Amino acid sequence: MHNNQNLKTKTMRSRTIQLILFFLMPFIMMAACGDQPDKKDKTEKTKVTQKAKPKKKLVSKKPKKKKFPKLSNDNVVKVLSEYGENHPQNIVLLKTTKGDIKIRLYDGTPLHRANFLMLTNRDFYDETVFYRVEQNFIVQGGDSDAYERRTIKRKVGYYSIPEEMQPNRYYHKPGAVSMARDYEDNPDKRSSSYDFFIVHGTTYNDYDLDEIEKSNNIKFTKAQRKLYTTTGGAAHLDGQHTVFGQVIDGMEVIDSIAAVEVDGKSWPKKDISMTVHVIK
Repeated sequence: MHNNQNLKTKTMRSRTIQLILFFLMPFIMMAACGDQPDKKDKTEKTKVTQKAKPKKKLVSKKPKKKKFPKLSNDNVVKVLSEYGENHPQNIVLLKTTKGDIKIRLYDGTPLHRANFLMLTNRDFYDETVFYRVEQNFIVQGGDSDAYERRTIKRKVGYYSIPEEMQPNRYYHKPGAVSMARDYEDNPDKRSSSYDFFIVHGTTYNDYDLDEIEKSNNIKFTKAQRKLYTTTGGAAHLDGQHTVFGQVIDGMEVIDSIAAVEVDGKSWPKKDISMTVHVIK
């Protein structure tokens, strides 16, 4: 009887535990599920973090301007020869405070033509002045000793140009455009890189021309003699400077510049400035 009672008690306890577990099981399962990470949420987050970055728009870069080499006596022939081949223009316009002057550059002096075009295209002559004016002789400009000009010249380079004189073909008649040069320590008569002058001119007699022929070791043609004894020019510069161009329009402007009042060093008392442009 006692054993039966104990067995009955144990059976009731077992059923009670089973009932408790039956009712608690859903809560246990829910708790267990809550502890595990949500696979769906994890996948979505992974997609966000691995999303490809937007492609950058391609922007075409502007071509860099070719850097012009600094000129020197070592490379001047090569650089100017190449520049002349790539720039066949030979008409330039000087706009001055006295009026416009149109100049034709000679193809027969290729280095001087290329040099003048190169300096013009680099705006070298803009806002320069005629710093030497001598009536019945020349008007000269293209450079100065101002500080800002030194800065520009350092960028272009310091050099001189081999002479290209053809005294019977290109000579110093009125309107001739020629390069200045140093007379000391310059046996090859190389031209200045920057300074140029335009002939205003005066007349000569035959005796003067004979003496010039002897001193400059040249021989004038009949056409030259006729021009120098009637129209005039600067005959004594033939065989000494390279003529590389000719005024084709605006000679009256040269007359006007030549007539201005100057100081004791032939510098105009009122500046005559210029800008130079290549027109064709």
